[in-house]
Amino acid sequence: MTVFVALRRVHPSYSPDRLDFDSCYQEWNFLPEGSAKPQPNYIPAPLLEDYAEACRIRTLSPKASATLSRRCLQGMIRDFCGISKSTLLQEITELRKRVDEGDAPKGVNSEAVDAIDQVRGIGNIGAHMEKDINLIIPVDADEAQVLIQLIEMLFEEWYVARNSRQQRLARIASVSDEKKAAIANARAGQNALAPPTVNPPEESTE
Repeated sequence: MTVFVALRRVHPSYSPDRLDFDSCYQEWNFLPEGSAKPQPNYIPAPLLEDYAEACRIRTLSPKASATLSRRCLQGMIRDFCGISKSTLLQEITELRKRVDEGDAPKGVNSEAVDAIDQVRGIGNIGAHMEKDINLIIPVDADEAQVLIQLIEMLFEEWYVARNSRQQRLARIASVSDEKKAAIANARAGQNALAPPTVNPPEESTE
């Protein structure tokens, strides 16, 4: 929501019968901080910063927001997928190859790659100068929001899912270790309570 605050500014030649509203009032727009959703701190800070900034300026400057989202998506490919190329297009191509060959990280599928490729052009508008500098391609707030929603989806499907999987596996390993230790302790206790073994006397051969 945009808040308008009216401030009275009195002109030196102020006269009630010649009231000039343009000179008496000034409007200040206080924009909200943004619609960024809380994200876990195990997501790299640079990605969170780009995401939060893209959310914050989405309505104020959709093109700049799209550029930040594009950089965030590229950063996710480099960090989560371990792919770093000269351009985002080359990185997407390599990621698609790894998905097809079954070498992509868990959670990275062809649908995610297709989505990144489809929205790549929106961010490219702000990231690269067009050949014809007089050609202006607008980006509206709804289009910028599409990129933000993709980032949020990949945060969930990549980083959050990986962390949850790691926690579950760690818990399984912990339970297994606890049970192994309990079994070992139980066996040690049984051995301690067992009566000593008495060997029968040897028979005399005389």
